Amino acid sequence: MTLAPVILFVYNRPWHTRHTVEALQKNDLATESELFIFADGPKTNATEEQKEKIRQVREYIHKINGFKSITICEKETNQGLANSVIAGVTEIINKFGKAIVVEDDLVTSRYFLKFMNEALDFFENDERIFSVSGYNYSDQTMNIPKSYKHDIYLSYRHESWGWGTWKDRWNSVDWEVSDFKKFCENPKLQKAFNRGGADMSRMLKAQMEGKIDSWAIRFDYALFKQNRFNVKPVKSLVYNIGLTSGTHFSEGGNDIFITQINNLFCPKISQIKPCGALLKNYKNISTSSPPKPKYSLKRFLRKTNKRIGRLFFFLAIKLFSKTSPISNVFGFDRGTPIDRYYIDKFLASNKSKITGTVIEIAENSYSIKFGNKNIVSEILHFDNSNPNATIVGDLTKTETLPEGKYDCFICTQTFNFIYDVKRALAGSYYLLKKNGTILATVSGISQISRYDMERWGDFWRFTDKSIKQLFEEVGFSTVEVSVFGNVFAATAFLQGLAVEDIPSMKLLDVVDEDYQVTIGIKAVK
Repeated sequence: MTLAPVILFVYNRPWHTRHTVEALQKNDLATESELFIFADGPKTNATEEQKEKIRQVREYIHKINGFKSITICEKETNQGLANSVIAGVTEIINKFGKAIVVEDDLVTSRYFLKFMNEALDFFENDERIFSVSGYNYSDQTMNIPKSYKHDIYLSYRHESWGWGTWKDRWNSVDWEVSDFKKFCENPKLQKAFNRGGADMSRMLKAQMEGKIDSWAIRFDYALFKQNRFNVKPVKSLVYNIGLTSGTHFSEGGNDIFITQINNLFCPKISQIKPCGALLKNYKNISTSSPPKPKYSLKRFLRKTNKRIGRLFFFLAIKLFSKTSPISNVFGFDRGTPIDRYYIDKFLASNKSKITGTVIEIAENSYSIKFGNKNIVSEILHFDNSNPNATIVGDLTKTETLPEGKYDCFICTQTFNFIYDVKRALAGSYYLLKKNGTILATVSGISQISRYDMERWGDFWRFTDKSIKQLFEEVGFSTVEVSVFGNVFAATAFLQGLAVEDIPSMKLLDVVDEDYQVTIGIKAVK
């Protein structure tokens, strides 16, 4: 398999660009991939602040490493989003025959490049396929049937957040949309185009009227005219960190586009047929507002009771009569672990504290997801095995740590695996500035983590009282503890069920302090 070149488009967002590149560097095929970076120039009316950000982006991209080769093309003036993408992709794809394209506000899974390259190789000669995308909508939006066994499916809609295509498909696009007049005069054609989403025809009209600057909607129109499909993974391999500031997004109404990536999900490529059950889910997707399903209390209660009944029947027959769990890896192999749902909930409720200079253990995914765009993000690792670490240090040894440097320390599911936990808490205190905040989570009710046990040890399970007292004894001035879990959540978590297995999040959101699955701690120095 010949790897496709990776094209990255950047402009004036240094924070976004850095996180996009860091995620790509973690991809399994990064060191074997050729990277081409197109840096657009300033607009004629660009402010000094915008010009400074462009300078920062260009300074950063010249320091990038971790790829087979890196080629940088810097434009003196602004080409515009659509023109920049069309020209850049055309140049590279005509040379290599295929390409993978990423913009400067996308964080990718470690398997993104693997999936894209395998799909581009597998479907190259399949005339049905027009493009491949790494992004997909959230599970709640797509509602993919559990009976669907493939890791990929075919869609009427191309997704431009991390995608790839081939030279012949790309060069078949009519960028002028020469038959636009006929399209406008044909309601049936417009309706057919909207099978990829209720906003499709409206976006094409906006493009042709000069109200937006989109190459993607014209690419979508070519896909539609040629009656081809886009290949997507059932779970997204891309997370967009620019949803609140993107060119075509406004405040609110974008919840359907917010998704999560699971670095354990590596889609298997297989020959598939168009799945009507999945394609129908696109009919209400629009960039202006989320889908609004018809509300029926009777229908809701009937479906909810049926789902809950099925779940408890399943638990009673399948679970309680067995001595081994459904999953012994916390549900990672099934989707999102239940404790991760609680961790996200805790950090989301305290995201106002994730500001300034932020440090996180092992990786900075939570800093990126919940921190504001102006944070300085660093990574702490206990040894030299993590190439992305900015600080190598041991929480139990303050002499290896910088003193009073950080405004926020995100430390999730870590203290359970440190024997000298009180000294580790002292190290956490040592890292923080005065009035700095640690946002930590620990396990209450949980199975043993065999991975950690065999490497450094799995030592502790906490209660809200024990962890609060430990933090206070170390010297934190304010310690607030949040409890997550109930008997249902604890049972499901111990069995290895994933969030995707739970019929309603309301079952997880109920708090019973006698069944503490996850405990969140917000402590101020």
